[in-house]
Amino acid sequence: MKKKVTLDNYFAVLAEKRVLANEIEKEIIRASVRTLDDETTALERCFTMSVGKIQMVIHPFQQFAACLYDRVDRNSHLDVVTKVDYVQNLLTKLRNRGTEVDTLTSGTGMVFTIKDLNECLNDFCRDIVKYSEKQMKSRSELLFQKSEHYEQLLYVKD
Repeated sequence: MKKKVTLDNYFAVLAEKRVLANEIEKEIIRASVRTLDDETTALERCFTMSVGKIQMVIHPFQQFAACLYDRVDRNSHLDVVTKVDYVQNLLTKLRNRGTEVDTLTSGTGMVFTIKDLNECLNDFCRDIVKYSEKQMKSRSELLFQKSEHYEQLLYVKD
C-alpha cells in the first residue's frame, strides 16, 4: 500500500513539474513576443518620424539599403551593394545627384553631370584605397603576430 501511495505521489510531482515547466515556457515566449512587438513599434515610429527627412528608396528586401530604382529585387540581399559600405555610398551619392529619365528603348535611366560623376568616383576610389590599405596593414600585423607566436612556441619546446 505504501508503495502505491509513494508511486502516486511521485507521478503527481512529475505531472506538476511538467505543467509548471510548460507554464514557465509559455510566459517566457509571451515576454519575448511582447519585447519583439515593442521593438518593432519603436522602430516603426523612428522610421515614420524620419521618412520625410530621408528621400531614398528603401525596401525591406534591400536590408535598409538605398537602391537606384524603385523596382525590388528579391535577391538583392545577396548583392555586393548591401555588403560593401563604399559601394552603397557611391550609389546613394549617384542617386542624390542624378536625374531620373524615361528613355525610349531602355526604360528608366539616370542622367549625371560629368563633374558630379567625377566627384563620386574620386570619393569612391579614395575610400577603396583607404579600405585596402587598412586591410593590408591589419593582415600583415596578424601575420607578424602569428609568426612571433610560433617562434615563441619553438623556443619554449627547445
